[in-house]
Amino acid sequence: MRRSSHTVALSSLLTALLLAAAAPVDAQTPRPSRAFGSGMKYGIVYSAAIPEAVLGVGGFAFLGESRLGLFADAKITVPSLSNDDYYCPPAINPCTVDFVEENRNDNELQVIDEWLAFNGGVMYAVTPELAFLGGVGIVRKTQFREFFHDEIDPAERVTPTGGYYVDDDAGSGWEPQAVFGALFRAGARLAFRVGYETAPGGMSVGAYIVP
Repeated sequence: MRRSSHTVALSSLLTALLLAAAAPVDAQTPRPSRAFGSGMKYGIVYSAAIPEAVLGVGGFAFLGESRLGLFADAKITVPSLSNDDYYCPPAINPCTVDFVEENRNDNELQVIDEWLAFNGGVMYAVTPELAFLGGVGIVRKTQFREFFHDEIDPAERVTPTGGYYVDDDAGSGWEPQAVFGALFRAGARLAFRVGYETAPGGMSVGAYIVP
């Protein structure tokens, strides 16, 4: 179901970008005093990759008076399960999937991924109001597994609810990703970004403040 929703979102994004690109440049309104490649030289962004990494920062900068620019951002999953009260209870030592599978008969409930992403690339203003962007990134995936200690007596459970999280080192590590999207001017000092990131596999959004 999750992959299906991502596919629909990606299809909608591509359709919107193609329609915008197909609009003739000479049909646009006269270039405003602050526009991409003219006046709006750089911006600072709050960004997120939905729903995996909802906290991020970054920025963009156009090169001189040209339509060509650069962008970069970083995003992270918050809050982290490593700070959860039920992460690695004392009875699970070492706190690994191997230990649980070899020494306990607990039920596995789910696999959870957390992300740390660093991205960068180029952008090009096709109109004063619209810029396309594309780039690459490197992503750290940290994987956890949730187990349940199915003990009738709550006092005997490893946590008050019986549920707990452990590290899954086999599913964790660094990997590359591709990033693409579009930047829309929304005023003299504001721009919005929408796109897609392949490693978290989700839509990316951003709101830029342009000094």
